[in-house]
Amino acid sequence: MNLKDFMKRERPLYRSKADPYREDIIKLIENGYSPKQILRYLNSYKKLDISLSNLYKYLSSLKAEMQYFKKSKDENKKDDIKESSPEIDNTENLKAKLERLKKDKKNEDNSPKYYEPKSDKKF
Repeated sequence: MNLKDFMKRERPLYRSKADPYREDIIKLIENGYSPKQILRYLNSYKKLDISLSNLYKYLSSLKAEMQYFKKSKDENKKDDIKESSPEIDNTENLKAKLERLKKDKKNEDNSPKYYEPKSDKKF
């Protein structure tokens, strides 16, 4: 058994009051509900007494956990893509982009630094 398998099966000993409603909270987040709305749901429908600041702490830890697992999944997908797709030589494309950037930089240097309106009036 590796660490990922263990972490999927086992939860840390510290548990928040909101942990039993974790799946509900995730669904609410995914559907665009604000923390205040989530708090209202937990207070009204689940009779959970939790403060907004504690909910924010829980949401930030939940967000970090979700990003960690999302990152792991994305890395696995990237590995699958790398294995299945051949390497593409973009050297010519990169050289062309570099030349365009150099050309644009030269044009910027020759352009006026400010706009001077053309007018026959003398002040």
